[in-house]
Amino acid sequence: MSRLDPADLIPEITSEMRSVFIDVIMRWASVDGAVSRLFASFHGLDDITHADDISTHPTSAKLLAIKQQAALSNKPLAAGIGKLKKQYERFAPVRNQIAHSHCAGVMRLDPDRAVFLQYASQGSGGLLVNAIHIDQFRETIRFGQHLRDEVERIDGIMRAAGLPLTGPIDPAA
Repeated sequence: MSRLDPADLIPEITSEMRSVFIDVIMRWASVDGAVSRLFASFHGLDDITHADDISTHPTSAKLLAIKQQAALSNKPLAAGIGKLKKQYERFAPVRNQIAHSHCAGVMRLDPDRAVFLQYASQGSGGLLVNAIHIDQFRETIRFGQHLRDEVERIDGIMRAAGLPLTGPIDPAA
């Protein structure tokens, strides 16, 4: 987006937009918890003892470590984790706008498009401005639910089989 004219902005968001923002943050918080738990499973770590250490790492880094560990004994599962990681990285910037940028309101001509001011240079003498449609947030929520479900399914299989992973898991099962 180019320079933002303040006249193009309504400096408030609707209750629907606010609700969607909350859903994004809550869904992605549950994703982080599920990925952390799966990370512990893959590395044979006790959840309670290692929770503080595990939680300091970014979710993308945890997914990479899980993929690398899975690749040692289960190439199909590693490929599946790699695919989830790529999808995660595609949706994470949308989530990050809510968590790490200032929502300045919505576009006057398209009130379903939230405007975020990010403290980052856009390279042309101003700070970064992003306008994101509410449908992108809804898609991010849906993906977050899918990712959490997949991670919990894999973790459940692993925990039922014993820690750490010692045999093949079919990612499509």
